[in-house]
Amino acid sequence: MAMMNPKGRANYEPNSWSGEAAGPRESPAKGFQSYRADEGRAKLRIRSETFADHYSQARQFYVSQTEVEQKHIADALIFKLSKVERLEIRSHGRPIS
Repeated sequence: MAMMNPKGRANYEPNSWSGEAAGPRESPAKGFQSYRADEGRAKLRIRSETFADHYSQARQFYVSQTEVEQKHIADALIFKLSKVERLEIRSHGRPIS
């Protein structure tokens, strides 16, 4: 449950409106810490390659919809994205040259 509603354009962090460097801001002192365990090899915190797949689940949902529902989803995306004011965001995060 939210105890406080942040004020400003974006109510999440990190975001491109804060003016700070983008990317996660983890604190080793406060974040997840490993316990010492001697397993005879180095511990690695790596993500599976499937974490890089950002589209297959969304595609699976989209193709499961009827044509009318697909059109509604597409129209909603077009409407919402047309309201984005920052050109960098509208261009998929790529810098404008």
